[in-house]
Amino acid sequence: MHVVKLVLKTIRRGVKYIRRYYFPTPKERVLKRFDDDNGKKRIVEYSELDESSLIIDVGGYIGDFTAEISARYGCLIYVFEPVPAFARELRARFEKNKKINIQEIGLGSQTVKESIICDGDASSLYKGKETKSESGIDVSIIDVVEWFDINRIENVSLMAINAEGEEYPLLDRLIESGYISKIENLLVQFHDIYQKDAEERMNRIQRELLKTHRPVFQYKFVWERWKRK
Repeated sequence: MHVVKLVLKTIRRGVKYIRRYYFPTPKERVLKRFDDDNGKKRIVEYSELDESSLIIDVGGYIGDFTAEISARYGCLIYVFEPVPAFARELRARFEKNKKINIQEIGLGSQTVKESIICDGDASSLYKGKETKSESGIDVSIIDVVEWFDINRIENVSLMAINAEGEEYPLLDRLIESGYISKIENLLVQFHDIYQKDAEERMNRIQRELLKTHRPVFQYKFVWERWKRK
């Protein structure tokens, strides 16, 4: 029986590989282009960053992006991670680095308490809203404009956003407030799995971003980078 299961598993993997190779989905084609272009390296390479730069990482998770940016540039980084378990991991990981500040709070469009469904790097406010699940945990979100004002933030060298759907209201808030002009480089991962109108909202935000920024690279629903004009 074990041998049969192993053979079936191998066959399924083979079928999956053949399907992806010959009949890739649009998302898989974008991911392949991202990989072919060495995308993982592109998202951490910034010639203008140095020790004096201010970075905001929205959706820090376990800190791999922050660790890479810190190692490369030694800059000041604020990491926003509202999930307590992940925030604890971040504090433990970076406890000796005084230039990395862990904010156990989400950065969003308004200051509220929300329920978040914990699912590793796919933890999301929107997953809970879709399923109406009661298994979420309460987290705090602060209005991005309020946080900028409290901390007297006038220029952000890089804001990286990987917030599982929260990027839409966050960017809307930055744009309508005019605070988007405070951000020199914007790295964002738009998500299309939590909202039916995700592509429409992404396109609208991109049109607004063109007024203040120019696209450096764009991989649809993977990663894109914008630089202030």
